Amino acid sequence: MPDKPILLCVDDEPEVLAGLRLQLRKEYRVYTATSGDEGLTALAEHPNCAIVISDMRMPGMNGAQFLTLVRERAPEVTRLLLTGQSDIDAAISAINNGQIFRFLNKPCPPDRLRGALADALAQHRLVTGHRILLEKTLNGTVKVLSDVLAISSPSMFSRASAIKRITLKVAKQLGITSLWPLELATIFANLGSISLTDETLNRLHEGQPLNEEEQQQVANITSVSRGLIQPIPHLERVGKIIEQSVPSFEGSREKEGALLALCTEFSDQLRSGERPDSILAALHSHFKADYVKALSTVIADEQQLLERISVSLRDLREGMLLADDLHHSNGSLLIGTGVEVSHALIDRLRSIGDQNIDDQIYVYVAKKSES
Repeated sequence: MPDKPILLCVDDEPEVLAGLRLQLRKEYRVYTATSGDEGLTALAEHPNCAIVISDMRMPGMNGAQFLTLVRERAPEVTRLLLTGQSDIDAAISAINNGQIFRFLNKPCPPDRLRGALADALAQHRLVTGHRILLEKTLNGTVKVLSDVLAISSPSMFSRASAIKRITLKVAKQLGITSLWPLELATIFANLGSISLTDETLNRLHEGQPLNEEEQQQVANITSVSRGLIQPIPHLERVGKIIEQSVPSFEGSREKEGALLALCTEFSDQLRSGERPDSILAALHSHFKADYVKALSTVIADEQQLLERISVSLRDLREGMLLADDLHHSNGSLLIGTGVEVSHALIDRLRSIGDQNIDDQIYVYVAKKSES
């Protein structure tokens, strides 16, 4: 039997909360709070909350103010407001501002309350269903685009993979919970590299000098990438992150854009042979201290938890991290440094054959416990 949906009731009168709990406990898992601050704490403790219903008149933070904060912190939660007759103007204002799904007059008959909650639950399921569908669609898009990039441009795929891995870890360190825009941005930002010639890509990957025309082509990668995603619905935010992540961006970067810019700069300098501590020291002059600190923590953890070893193709396993470029026997780049080994990658390499791949593949793996 599926879990009951979670309902959070907020009212400064304990007897009202007791009545709501008694009345609704068969259909919902009911949690209560006697103030807006307590309600926000309860919301954080129950992230799967489906519905919040709040009284309008409460000391300190009123119901409309509380539900506005709920919308900011948990936008998928459906919000209802209980009001008295004298609060009608405030309730209408709250609805017009998009802060609540519905308001109910006090006292509210049980049947009307149950009907409103049923509608609120249906709305919550509609919103979460749309989000899940979108996430699945986007995850599929990421997979397809990653495969395209891996085949058409192994060097840029390795760059994108290394940036994505670090960016998502730092984002979690900073408390960013919605990660799909960042993940998409790391892939899409490099997709424009399909417009470059193999010769330019190889020189770029190996850090060789580029002529003026090639420099301009590389500088245009981001705009090509944005052009490719522009027709796709719901990716406006991804495009904005990409735009703000380039060094030439002028203006105030939002959190995700600044984070991707930071991790891109770090990853590119690391690939060019710079020491991590030297790079981090230099980044302090260009990025916020808390962002650089979070990146430093991630890098320190990796250095402490990972060790570099060599393995044969036969012993390559999912989750390993490539520590060096991997080349075909003809000299062409197969996979670049920083790519996390996947099942698909192992299949691809094995289809090429041991005789065409370096005998020793250098990877990072988790250090064995010394206990």
